[in-house]
This record gives sequence, structure tokens and C-alpha cells, in this order.
Amino acid sequence: MELFAKATKKRLRFKIAKGTVSTEDLWQLGMVELDKLAVRLHKELESQETGSFLNPKKKDEDLQLQFDVAKYVLDARLEYKQRAEKAQVTRAKNERIDRIIERKRDEELENMSVEELEKLKAE
Repeated sequence: MELFAKATKKRLRFKIAKGTVSTEDLWQLGMVELDKLAVRLHKELESQETGSFLNPKKKDEDLQLQFDVAKYVLDARLEYKQRAEKAQVTRAKNERIDRIIERKRDEELENMSVEELEKLKAE
């Protein structure tokens, strides 16, 4: 969380196609727009690094922080999405299993004799 403490303390703003957004607004961006932002920031970082090998430039710390924050949010949202998809698959599988169990119990009851059913009913 140190990453977000720095970002909010510096009041980082991110330029996107629709204007400027704050650090906390990144969580509301669409995944495609967030990906474009991270790619653009990454390219800007890479272009800074190749100035000269004799006199290398110091990386822009704010730009690095912007990239790190955008990448963190993107990775976190991808992970949330994957978890949700996995949970949906598990939920669907369990619902199917429950329907099969119910059908088998019904079959079991239907195969009982009238006397056995009456005995069960009396219990």
C-alpha cells in the first residue's frame, strides 16, 4: 500500500483520452482504457531510459510511480475477474450436481413400494 500512499500524497493524475483522472479513478476505468494507459506509460518509461549510455538520465520518479500504480490496478482487476469467472464455473458445477442428487433421490423414492412410502410418510 506504500505505492498508493505515495500516489495520493503526490496527488497523481493520469492523462487518458477523456481528460485527466485521479489515482482512485483508475479503479473505475474500463479495462481497455486502463490497458492503453499502462502501455503508454511503459513506452514513456522505456523512451527515457535510452537517452545515452554515457550520461544516462535519471528516471522520472512520478512517471515510474504512475506506471506502477496503473499496472497494479490492472493486475488486480484482472485477478478479480479471473476469480469471479472461476467462482461462476464452480457455482454452475455445484448447481448441476445438486440437480442430479435431487433427481436420484426422486428415483429412489419412485422405486419404493407403497408400503415403504407409507412407512416413510408416517415417520
